[in-house]
Amino acid sequence: MKQATRENLAKVAKEKALLPFHGTVDGKASNLAPIAALFPTWSEDAADGLWCAAFVLYCFREAGFAIPYRPKACITCHLAGCLGWEEFAVGDPRIEYHKGTEDFVPQAGDIVLYDRVFENAEHDHIGIVLEKREHTILAAEGNLNNFSGVIERPIDEHIRAYIRIPDGYSQEETMHLRLIKLTKQYEQQLGEMIDEWRADQEVNHTNRSPWSIFKNDYLDFDFYLANLEHKVETADRVPDSVFFLLDEDRDRLIGAVNIRHYLNDGLLREGGHIGDGIRPSERRKGYGTELVRLALIECKKLGIKRVLMTCDRDNIGSAKTIRNNGGVLENEIVNSDGVIEQRYWIDLSDRNGGEQA
Repeated sequence: MKQATRENLAKVAKEKALLPFHGTVDGKASNLAPIAALFPTWSEDAADGLWCAAFVLYCFREAGFAIPYRPKACITCHLAGCLGWEEFAVGDPRIEYHKGTEDFVPQAGDIVLYDRVFENAEHDHIGIVLEKREHTILAAEGNLNNFSGVIERPIDEHIRAYIRIPDGYSQEETMHLRLIKLTKQYEQQLGEMIDEWRADQEVNHTNRSPWSIFKNDYLDFDFYLANLEHKVETADRVPDSVFFLLDEDRDRLIGAVNIRHYLNDGLLREGGHIGDGIRPSERRKGYGTELVRLALIECKKLGIKRVLMTCDRDNIGSAKTIRNNGGVLENEIVNSDGVIEQRYWIDLSDRNGGEQA
C-alpha cells in the first residue's frame, strides 16, 4: 500500500516530473491522459497548456493521498486550478497555509503556489517542493512550456504561499445525490433553476437539455407538473419519466433527466433514451456523471437492456459523462439541425439495478 507521506510525495513528484509528461508539442502527441482523467469534464485537449495544478493532484493521488478533484472547501474551481488549491488549503483546518512573506521554512512535499511566473496574474503557477536550498527551492512542476520537469527558483521571487498537507490526509469524495419526482415543495427552486438556465443559454448559446423541463411555463405550476411527463404514446412522443437531481446536503436542485421508456424511429436516429442536464452554476463538479449513473438505474427498472445516449460531437463534457458510464460509440450522424451527433450504447444486462446509491 502506498504511504501517504510528504516524503514519499516528493519522491513520486520528482519521478513523474522527469518522465516527462507533456501536452501536444514538437510533433509529439499528448500523454496527459492519466492527469486529465482525474477530472470528470476534462480531456487531454482541454488540459493542454493548462495542467500545472492538475499535475500536483496527480502526484498526490499517486503518492496515496485521498484528495478529491474538488474538495468541499473549493468554491471557485476544482484542483485543476491554482486558486482551487488555495481555497482548499485555507478552508480545511487540517492543512497549513503560509504566505510567502512569512518566516516559514518549506520542506520536501510541501506545495508552492506562485504569482506572476508566466503571466501578470495571481495564482498563475504551482509545484511541489523537492528541496529547500540556501537561497532557492527545487520544485517538481507541470506545464513548463507544456512539459513537466524539475526547476530551481529563487526563494524570494514570485512565491505567493506554501501549503503543507499532513501525512495520511484523506477526504472522502462522496456525493449525497438522488433523483426525485417534482413536487410543490420545489416550485420556487424549479423557477430559479430554469431562469438560471435560460440566462446562460441567451449569453453563451448553450442548449436546454432536457427539453421536457422547458416545454411549459413553470409560472403555472399546476399545469407544468401535470404535463411534465408523457403518459401515453402520441404520433411524435413516447411515454417518459422526468426526474430532478437533488443535492441532499444543500436541499438544492442540481439538474434534471428525461428518460424515454422506449425508442421510436426518430429517437433511434437521434436523441436516444436519455436527455439530461446540469444547471450552469453546478457544472464541472462531476454531477453529470452521477446524474447519468442514477438515470441508468431507473432505465434498468423500466426493463431497458441497452440504453442509447447521444450528444453533439463538440460537447466534450457530455461525451465524457457518457463514456464514464460505459458508453460505447457506435457512429456519428448529421442530425436534423445539421450538427454532427455521436451515438453511444450502454449495456445494462450485466449491471445490478433497483436502488440508488
